[in-house]
Amino acid sequence: MPENANLAISSGIIIAVESQHWPMPQEPFEGEGQDGSTEVPSFKTISQSLGKPRKELLTAFLESDKSVLNTSQLREHTTVSSGSIIHHLERLVGWELVVEEGEREYHGHGGSNARTWALTDRGEQFCADHLGAPLSEFVSPSDVAEMNEQLTETTERVGKMEDDLAILLDAVADIGEGTGHISSEVAAKLRSKSQRIS
Repeated sequence: MPENANLAISSGIIIAVESQHWPMPQEPFEGEGQDGSTEVPSFKTISQSLGKPRKELLTAFLESDKSVLNTSQLREHTTVSSGSIIHHLERLVGWELVVEEGEREYHGHGGSNARTWALTDRGEQFCADHLGAPLSEFVSPSDVAEMNEQLTETTERVGKMEDDLAILLDAVADIGEGTGHISSEVAAKLRSKSQRIS
């Protein structure tokens, strides 16, 4: 009797039935065809199953001033949970939108060095075609420094304009009152505004 035979009793007769091992049907992987082939899905297919976490990760690559980001940096600049970030990154790798770099980086939080990732040319093309404008969820330190510098310059310009306006109001009050073109009451209001500004 074959090793993989099962015994069945039917009406008192022992029947040997050779068992067949049929594979269980599985749901196709998002990047697979119905036949289980691992061809890379089209941009349209990816776009339909992208989801918010993977969209955030792609956006972080777009908005970063670095070409390579480690897992820790991606975690800090997205809302993707630490428990699922690797899963989402590996799916993006499977779609050939992201590639894992060979080097690992020390991320400053102890533990093992973080895995590093980069956007591929195909990934850049997908982002250009299907993501539209970045979500502005990733703000790098250089972006913050640049914004602070612009804010300082703007504040200084506004302060200078206020000083110039105060001087101008005083001059108008003096000239207008001296020539009799404005009353003392109006001149006093102009000087009061000048003091509030400066």
